[in-house]
Amino acid sequence: MTATADSTRTTAIAWFIWALGATHYFYAFFQRVTPSVIDQELMRDFSATGSELGSLGGAYFFTYAGLQFPLGILLDRYGPRRIMAISALLAGLGSIGFGLADNLTPAILGRLLVGAGVGVGLIGTMKLTMIWLPPHRFATITGVTMFIGVLGALLGQTPVRFVVDELGWRETVIWAGVFGLILALAIWLIVRDRGIGPQLRNPKPSARSPRASPQFWSTPKPGI
Repeated sequence: MTATADSTRTTAIAWFIWALGATHYFYAFFQRVTPSVIDQELMRDFSATGSELGSLGGAYFFTYAGLQFPLGILLDRYGPRRIMAISALLAGLGSIGFGLADNLTPAILGRLLVGAGVGVGLIGTMKLTMIWLPPHRFATITGVTMFIGVLGALLGQTPVRFVVDELGWRETVIWAGVFGLILALAIWLIVRDRGIGPQLRNPKPSARSPRASPQFWSTPKPGI
């Protein structure tokens, strides 16, 4: 019973860790589409033209795309816990800075931070899936993760418009930033870089194991 309970608990933890990673990816898509919902408010409050507002929208993709290659290296070197927690922190701070900006320049800086922070969402979640969940489910889980990202894009449009109409665009963006800070804290406290993934279930044979033993592979001498 104890072994079964421990196994169930470990499985629940594994899925919860994956869910935190998927939430990070959800947050990336949510942050990606939100400015398109509040474009009229941004043009009014920042006295910005359409082309200037395009610079604000492009800031997100500039850091998001530019960091994809180094993020893979950083995940391998430092593990998903640190990188995903720090990135969610950056995204949250960037969103809050964007909401507090009084002109276009600090708003662009805020969006640069958001793009840099959320860029690790998919690749980081895939890394967590490899570590914590069964390898034969990797493709299915990756598909579900991408679907969750699409949900983030859907919720970042019409539902956000309703919230903006009630609270205002600045308050909405700032609360989105607070969510990023909470996500960063949850990842830091709960996610671990070592789990029950295939690399732990199938360890390399040790020096004392039969498969590593020279005597196991030696050909028996005649007559023995």
